[in-house]
Amino acid sequence: MVGYCLCVSQRIRQTKRGSLAAAGGIERLHEVATGLFAQRGYGETSMKEIADALGIQPPSIYNYVSSKQAILDAVCLETMQGAATAVKTGLTLCDDVVVQVKRGIEEQVRYRLAHSDAILVLTRETLNLSPRVRTDVIALRDEQREMWFQVIERGVHEGVFTSPNSRLTALLLQDMCNWLQLLHFTREQPTPTAQLIYWYGEQALNLLMPAPRRPI
Repeated sequence: MVGYCLCVSQRIRQTKRGSLAAAGGIERLHEVATGLFAQRGYGETSMKEIADALGIQPPSIYNYVSSKQAILDAVCLETMQGAATAVKTGLTLCDDVVVQVKRGIEEQVRYRLAHSDAILVLTRETLNLSPRVRTDVIALRDEQREMWFQVIERGVHEGVFTSPNSRLTALLLQDMCNWLQLLHFTREQPTPTAQLIYWYGEQALNLLMPAPRRPI
């Protein structure tokens, strides 16, 4: 983790002091703030630190955002929207429930790996979101779970999947590649993205299509 933190600090300090537009605008601001929130925590990060990391004067930030709260709200809502879209994309690539689950998990994992800092922030800082945004984020989380539930139920109805409790299984699929796993696989024990995507897809199918019992 120490090496990662140093890497983040070095990367976000590369921009020379100037205007936020020159530093990459609002997208760059969100990227840098997300890195700092992931590294230090939302409560321990100041607007001045974000400005310093961008290489701009602190007042310049307020031409783009009204507060640190607004940054957190935007980052978390955008991340959850992207996560929901990723799952939906994977589940709608074909009509076969087996392929749907595999592709859905693959897209879920691919998105989370590509946005690991944002997923970490989203998970840790949900209680710090403004009430309206927190409600929207929770609704998007529930929407993803419902998508998993529906495809599991269809597979069970077709006799393809085995699940004693489709709601619980949907939770397990949604939790694949969670923030603790992300910390392990991307920071503590880096693992190739392609390997993780394949592995999670296979594990999802193993959960729903267990091998026949073998004699002990």
